[in-house]
Amino acid sequence: MLDLWNFRRKQALIDLGVRRLSEVHEEDIGMTSAELDEVRDEGLTPRQRQWMQVSGQWPGGGAFYLDRELVRRKMAGWSWPLHFIDFETARVAIPFFAGQRPYANIAFQLSHHRMERDGSVAHVGEFLSLDPGVCPNLAFVRALQASLGSEGTVFMWSPHENTTLRDLLRELEDSEPPPPDRNALCAFLRELITVKENGQIIHQGRRAMVDLCVLARRAFFHPATRGSSSIKKVLPAVMAASPFLRERYSPPVYGADGGIPSRNFTHWSWWRAGPDGHPANPYDLLPPVFDDLPAEVLAALEVDEDLELAEGGSATTAWARMQFEDSPALEREQLRQALLRYCELDTLAMVMVWQGWAAESFI
Repeated sequence: MLDLWNFRRKQALIDLGVRRLSEVHEEDIGMTSAELDEVRDEGLTPRQRQWMQVSGQWPGGGAFYLDRELVRRKMAGWSWPLHFIDFETARVAIPFFAGQRPYANIAFQLSHHRMERDGSVAHVGEFLSLDPGVCPNLAFVRALQASLGSEGTVFMWSPHENTTLRDLLRELEDSEPPPPDRNALCAFLRELITVKENGQIIHQGRRAMVDLCVLARRAFFHPATRGSSSIKKVLPAVMAASPFLRERYSPPVYGADGGIPSRNFTHWSWWRAGPDGHPANPYDLLPPVFDDLPAEVLAALEVDEDLELAEGGSATTAWARMQFEDSPALEREQLRQALLRYCELDTLAMVMVWQGWAAESFI
């Protein structure tokens, strides 16, 4: 029962003696058979996803569910080139920098993959600031503007990037004295963000970012994700289901001459079969970090048992450590490399999910 995704009546059913998903019935979720089979224009409802997880069944059968028509319809509205971005940020109670409020948003890292109309992919941009005492926000916005250019659809995974850019826009608007390029930077940010009030959109920029997590939640279900739409759950599920991804990423083409350009990997293979024949989670292939901390501290920092930088919270902690610790140069360089690889994988993961869906949708 505790594994049932986004279900708010777990405790009520547990109190009635329901312990396993196999003991959950349609009426427990509030489902009807008609609703289960209904195909909506905007994709799956939360209750449909929950019932798929409980029953192991979905329209069309097969190993997974993909609303190909919805994916095709969404793709038709995108413009080339396609940009996939990911940010790492920090919010701390006691500000690191003068003039900032508690929990101000500090954007210290970004990664950017670009896909052209012919399907070619490259890791074209990144930014990382670890210098103690230097607020990275202005340099971050400038780096993002230089990398994204002015054309093409921009993708994020979850609203985090939209929230970050809104915060940076407000900071720029209030900056005194303003940087000489403030007007241009503010105009750039306004093109990317969406602003809602009371559930209603009051501003949507010309290039407002597309949330692929929402599309995953509405169009894709694989039992291996346990209902989650986290990129770290969706990616290995899509990789397991996609012959295209296996063929594309089994050879060590990532970061290879004539392969997929990378800034932090060389001759890298992302599709590697595990003992069960399924692909290993690419996040499990990242190099270790934080091997100087005891296990109880690692657990508190959301670092997994293999000492791998597997969660955004760990990236935030890593950045914060560099602000107040006098770390040896070698340790700082190792941490820098780990952060760069982690963030690059986040945007490559979005590319691979998109490629897997596209290959399935246009067969």
